[in-house]
Amino acid sequence: MTDQPGNHEPTNDGGGFWGRRRDEAFASEPDDVPVDLGDLDRLEVALGTDAPATAGTPPPPPPPIWGPPGQPTPPAWSPPAASEPFRSIRGLATTLTVLFVAIVPLNVWVVLTQLSLRDQLDRVWDGQAIVGSFSEIDRLDRLEQRANTLAVLDVGAMIGIGVVFIVWFWRARKNIERFGARPSRGAGWAIGAWFVPCANLVLPATVAVDIWSGSQPPQQRRSPVVLGLWWVAFIGTGIVGRIAATLQPNFDDVTFESQLAGMFDQYDDWISANIAEGALTIVAAALTIGFVQSLTTMQHDRAALGVPT
Repeated sequence: MTDQPGNHEPTNDGGGFWGRRRDEAFASEPDDVPVDLGDLDRLEVALGTDAPATAGTPPPPPPPIWGPPGQPTPPAWSPPAASEPFRSIRGLATTLTVLFVAIVPLNVWVVLTQLSLRDQLDRVWDGQAIVGSFSEIDRLDRLEQRANTLAVLDVGAMIGIGVVFIVWFWRARKNIERFGARPSRGAGWAIGAWFVPCANLVLPATVAVDIWSGSQPPQQRRSPVVLGLWWVAFIGTGIVGRIAATLQPNFDDVTFESQLAGMFDQYDDWISANIAEGALTIVAAALTIGFVQSLTTMQHDRAALGVPT
């Protein structure tokens, strides 16, 4: 077979129909195929990229695989949400005011019962011997049982009030962050500070000072006198209450008549401590109402001026 024109030389495989067809295809293939780079650029734009076609440009990397096949990919990153908005504390403040007003008559009853108990003790014990009749001693016992029942009610009421107060206290602490204040301790201390032994004599007061300072409207500084008085009354009530709890006598421990004098003296001291605790609780309730209302008003006045975003 003779050579055909073109750059490709056909291979003579001994002839045959299929050999001739292959040789004709090689002979008809053009030597150079011109490439229009403009067409490639337009193709790149259509596929979503602006870059012109460049020889040797590597393909883009595949998307990262976040998990096993079939699981959705995580959402795209988004900037953090804005800080929480100012939350009103008026409702909690009103609830606290009602609760503290309610415990005032309870503690008045406590004080009156303790005064009656002391009067009855004088009827039974003259300082040296028991002079009262069995009926007088029985009445003394009934008054003591009433005093103990009132003490349990008072403790239960204070626990419930304490829960509401801590919620109010924590929310007030969170609000000052919205005002732009940056105290040294985190908001969690508005709760945790009350439960740290010994340190709870000081830590809650420091948090309260931070809240008070961060809540004051600009150019309207208010004296924290009510805060200081509230804390002194609160700590004083707690200390006197602890003393009263340790002084309560137990006449079942008396085995000798000579022990009666010391036991009745301790009984009288216990009554005095309970009277002081009841009176201080009334004062502390009034000062707490003043502190809660003052701080609540300050925060809402500050919020009315606008808060930084």
